[in-house]
Amino acid sequence: MATETPRHPGRIQVSNKKPLFSYVSQGKKLLAEHGEIQLSALGYAIATVVTVTELLKKDNLVEERKLATSLELFNDEGKERTAHKPKIEVLLGKSAAFDSIMAEHARAAAEREAVRAAGAAAAGPKPSEAE
Repeated sequence: MATETPRHPGRIQVSNKKPLFSYVSQGKKLLAEHGEIQLSALGYAIATVVTVTELLKKDNLVEERKLATSLELFNDEGKERTAHKPKIEVLLGKSAAFDSIMAEHARAAAEREAVRAAGAAAAGPKPSEAE
């Protein structure tokens, strides 16, 4: 009996169904929790994995540790033949600057929220709320 390899705790299975930046956000969250992430995709979603990887690298949040490609064998339901689908897996680790960059992002977000709250308080109640 074959043993299955354990799933990576920071694994993200990428598809074309979710917005691109949802994977970027999920990747940042898992990087903070686990220190590394594994992005995986089949077929047309490979382009999304490459884009997410490059966005994270551009922001100096990750370092690429491993890249693996393969062809997965699938049985097409309703058809008698099998098909090969391309697969990619990218292992990314936190960069040395990850924690300081994310702390600066959090600080900037808190400042924006404070400005927004101060602007709302200075404007006073909305006409519908004043009655």
